[in-house]
Amino acid sequence: MKIKLIFILTIFFTGTLIVKAQEDDLESLLEEDMGPVTEKVLGTFLSTYVLNNHSVELLNKNGINFRISHKFGFLNTGSDNFYGFDNSSVFTGIEYAPADWINVGIGRGTFRESFNTMVKIKLLEQQTGAKEIPVSIAVYSELDYRTKKYVIEDLQNDKSGRIEYTSQLLIARKFGKKLSAQLMPGYTHRNLVETREDINGIASVGVGASYSLLKRLRLNAEYYWVQEHDTPAAEYFSPLSAGICYQTSRHAFELFATNSTGITSNNHIAYTTGDFFGGDVCIGFNISIVFSVKR
Repeated sequence: MKIKLIFILTIFFTGTLIVKAQEDDLESLLEEDMGPVTEKVLGTFLSTYVLNNHSVELLNKNGINFRISHKFGFLNTGSDNFYGFDNSSVFTGIEYAPADWINVGIGRGTFRESFNTMVKIKLLEQQTGAKEIPVSIAVYSELDYRTKKYVIEDLQNDKSGRIEYTSQLLIARKFGKKLSAQLMPGYTHRNLVETREDINGIASVGVGASYSLLKRLRLNAEYYWVQEHDTPAAEYFSPLSAGICYQTSRHAFELFATNSTGITSNNHIAYTTGDFFGGDVCIGFNISIVFSVKR
């Protein structure tokens, strides 16, 4: 019995070694024929957004992303305002990928009552192997057209004054399997500002990060340094957001806390009046549904 067992184990381990040797020989032959392999780094972020701002991720060709973003009022407004839940701002948008390297989109937001258009173009994609690229890079631009009536009646017909736009360079890197980070320098321009003391152009630099807790669950955070543009009528702060992102095969759910009630990049960067560390914190959530118009 012992001899049979030893014989069987010998056959098993010998066969394993032979198969392994054959696999190594096959890999060597493939490398000789095809050269060193280059691999793209996938899943830097779970969706096309970090939280408020776009990420370097793009939809695949013919992909569509239907997205609803919702933010309530500040929690410190008290029980009379049901801790901010009596107030809210909503943005509904749809994005489409005519090609793998470009996404376009339109949307409508209740904050400042504006229509939004956007375009995002991929320039570089992080990859390892024979041809190593250390970061992914994309450019992003959006335009808001404000429809809310002006207080001054003479301005109602000023169409160009209703336009605001933001352009950003998105630079991201995935560090191993857990951590991703993104740098977001940008510029926001408002054709018409509220007061003479306000400025039209605002520079900003954002930082986003994503840390994988589980396969489909991540902890995300964003922070923006924003050029000072306070006026006697309003004080503005740097937007700060932190929350969790959960993704299924077609859906992404994000729940977060932030000091910004604006949702589009223009409103998020230029009109944040809440002081996060002073208690001006609101709850927000995003829901994204991704599908394709072709198989």
